[in-house]
Amino acid sequence: MIGLLSLQNVNLESHVEILKNIPGLNWTPGISSFLQQKSPAELERLFKPNNSQLMRRPNTFKQSISSDVPDFLDWSKSNPHCVDVIRDMKNCGTSQVFASTSVLSDLRCIKKLDSNRVQYSEQFVINCNQNGNGCGQVQDHFIPEFLIEFGSVSESCQQLKSNEIGKGFKCSYKCDDGSTPIYAKIKEYKEISYQDMKCK
Repeated sequence: MIGLLSLQNVNLESHVEILKNIPGLNWTPGISSFLQQKSPAELERLFKPNNSQLMRRPNTFKQSISSDVPDFLDWSKSNPHCVDVIRDMKNCGTSQVFASTSVLSDLRCIKKLDSNRVQYSEQFVINCNQNGNGCGQVQDHFIPEFLIEFGSVSESCQQLKSNEIGKGFKCSYKCDDGSTPIYAKIKEYKEISYQDMKCK
């Protein structure tokens, strides 16, 4: 999703045109039908956090890297069993949820907490995170807090069902087949600001 810092002054179509002119792009930029149907006021509510949300945001931190950073790293070669295919968001405006559940899946595989890579359910996080708005976005800092408190279930337990807001977003603590799920949680997280990240 394109950054919407000042929604009243941003022309999404012009951003899409800029993206289309990037050489070597292997995906097609566009504006989701979900966003196209929203009024400026609705977009403002979706993407502009309120003051109470900002106050709850954790502090960033600075940390130097204690070991050598390799010049090149390809996870598809060093840990091919821990790499998944690109996820289809089905027009759901919750990219942070998809990123967070994929990181949870990857790290559990890398740390050998799961014998094979298990994709964890975006649908569960979308449905049950009360700080979200279904497919209408959730503030990114609430997602790791949700994964600490509740975790997520496997995608085979709760699959991504709907790309339409208002359909399929009832929170359930059971698998789709009615069985009791097993939850995977995170213990902690740290937020690093973009300015604090340094590469070789």
